[in-house]
Amino acid sequence: MPTHEHTAPVLRVASVATPAPPSTAAAAAAAAQAETEAEPRPSLEAMVDDALGPLLEADAAGGSEYVKTLDAYLATDRHLERAAESLHVHPNTVRYRLAKVQEALRVNLRDVDDRFVLELALRVKAALARD
Repeated sequence: MPTHEHTAPVLRVASVATPAPPSTAAAAAAAAQAETEAEPRPSLEAMVDDALGPLLEADAAGGSEYVKTLDAYLATDRHLERAAESLHVHPNTVRYRLAKVQEALRVNLRDVDDRFVLELALRVKAALARD
């Protein structure tokens, strides 16, 4: 029977020769980083379009200012009156536009996950506009 003296060097070599498999999270992060490094702008533009597409189309077609209203509402921490002041419109106008935003995007602005996606898309859109 082999003793510890004989097996210890073999185990050391085996542990060095066989690297531990990467964690699932690390592998996913590496894949995401490789994808965004390859083509970051188109990926980001697609994300913005997925989240805000119907609003962007409505604003372009009819000058509705849904994106601007949504941005003001979220930037004022969902304070309707402050959003209305920043847009120089009546609070009822903001209410109406936000109802249209929720309808067009099929989101609920009271849902934290929906707001997160929308706010992220608005910030990415602003960053892309600066480039």
